[in-house]
Amino acid sequence: NTEDIKIQSCIEQEKQQNDKNIEEQNILNRPQRTIRAPNYLQDYDTSYLATALSAETIIDNVPTTYDEAQSHPNKKEWNLAMKSEIESLYKNKTWTLVKKPQNRNIISTKWIFKIKKDGEGQITKYKARLVARGFSQQEGMDYTETYSPVAKLTTFRSLLVFAVQKNWYLYQLDVKTAFLHGVVNEEIYIEQPCGFSENNNLVCRLHKALYGLKQASKCWNNRFHQFLTKIGFTRSNTDHCLYTLDFSGSEDLIHLLLYVDDIILASGSINRINELKYQLKEEFEIEDCGILSYYLGIKIEHNIDKAELKISQGQYLKNVLRRFNMLDCKPRSIPIETKVDLSINTLSTTCSQPYRQLIGCLMYAMLATRPDLSYCLNYFSHFQSNPEEVHWMYLKNVLRYIKGTLDYSIIYRKQSGNIPILEGFVDADWANHKDRKSVTGYIFKIYGSIVSWSTNRQPTIALSTTEAEYMAASYATCEAIWLRSILKDFGVELFEPITLYEDNQSCIQLSQNPGHHRRTKHIDIRHHFIREKVEEGIVKLKYITSENQQADILTKGLPVSKFNHLIKLIMN
Repeated sequence: NTEDIKIQSCIEQEKQQNDKNIEEQNILNRPQRTIRAPNYLQDYDTSYLATALSAETIIDNVPTTYDEAQSHPNKKEWNLAMKSEIESLYKNKTWTLVKKPQNRNIISTKWIFKIKKDGEGQITKYKARLVARGFSQQEGMDYTETYSPVAKLTTFRSLLVFAVQKNWYLYQLDVKTAFLHGVVNEEIYIEQPCGFSENNNLVCRLHKALYGLKQASKCWNNRFHQFLTKIGFTRSNTDHCLYTLDFSGSEDLIHLLLYVDDIILASGSINRINELKYQLKEEFEIEDCGILSYYLGIKIEHNIDKAELKISQGQYLKNVLRRFNMLDCKPRSIPIETKVDLSINTLSTTCSQPYRQLIGCLMYAMLATRPDLSYCLNYFSHFQSNPEEVHWMYLKNVLRYIKGTLDYSIIYRKQSGNIPILEGFVDADWANHKDRKSVTGYIFKIYGSIVSWSTNRQPTIALSTTEAEYMAASYATCEAIWLRSILKDFGVELFEPITLYEDNQSCIQLSQNPGHHRRTKHIDIRHHFIREKVEEGIVKLKYITSENQQADILTKGLPVSKFNHLIKLIMN
């Protein structure tokens, strides 16, 4: 009987274990819900830009921990960089050492290493940054508000266009340890930095913000904003990182663009720029980078005598090719074929290739200087959740196209005569996806030079080409209104409607003639926004032939001849 009881007990235990394994397997096999960002974060600057900008750091071979830095071939350089960082922290009175308090959250720290390069890819500086591990902060105790703005790339390009048009000088400054200038209002404690610990019973009580804190960027932005307004700058309501100092209507006004700790100064007066540099250096620790030549991974070549400026990312894209072992690949003429029709992978299998990483790296270039990559990256991004090998093979074709176009750049030239200050091109490709949703594409130019572009899949299904074009025109109108406000910040006020070039006559008629027709009466009220703006004289739609519709390149794959024709029109 005893043996029977033992056997029965073993059977019961084995059964319970089997049931547990089945339950765990069911959990693993459960379909994963797609997690999407909230609608208010759908703007490309907040959704893709952070991922894209981090791609540059991924490409460089740098240590990821303190221990790796100690065994790195460039150990001496990294140790000097860490020592310099610690000296800056003490000089700035960032913290005081105190006894470890009871019942308080002690935030851990980490060393982050980075290499700074010039436009040719040569190393200019080894940087080490002590950061707080903000993920361990407790909301309500260690932080409350965290939001801070960054300059839009469209604002950056608009500034460059006006610099060429008005013969402005462009200079760049870098604020050293910028976040450390922000004052922390909360009571925050962090661990002592690795490699520089004095006493294990002591921790650092923060007085200034530290990189990695959730509120660090907000503290710095508030501090810098307070100083600029104190010396007379006015902040733009259109882009909160664009400031203007107007000397009573003088032509010597100064524009300042801030992207975290990178500053661009633009003015027609060298003296005014030097005066501002002096004021900034008195308040912050500033590195004068001289004439603007390399900004956020973008190479800038400004010839003020010829009134010409080029922006490009050839070196960055070369590094991308090297990282994905495609530096010696055979070039292609176009990034995507005219009739690509791939399906979303519904199986549990996925390819082992770094599909998402490549999308992120290329997205950076597309957002900054390469509108020719806009449609293909938008298309291939839809397969990121579960890519197959076939998706990877098509995505590699984009790298082959880049190999043959590394020298592509956007060129801004000074214009004269009767050229529009602001104009746009808008197009839609009707129901070109398997889910029958259409694609919107638009381009905007200031003084004939491209400053804004976008490719997006429409959120609802359009029942006709006219409806798809009408919806696209509505989205483009929103961008037109925003650009109209940016022009005001640069001293240009538009009194004439902004021209949107459209290649669909029915769409143009629909925007001008109110009424509900049989094929259009169901269109959502939000898309009739364009009709209101046409009536107000803010925008007007004008017909253009499909052959010269520049936005066509943002909505579909094109044949080589037409693709090259439009690229020349778009990028000058």
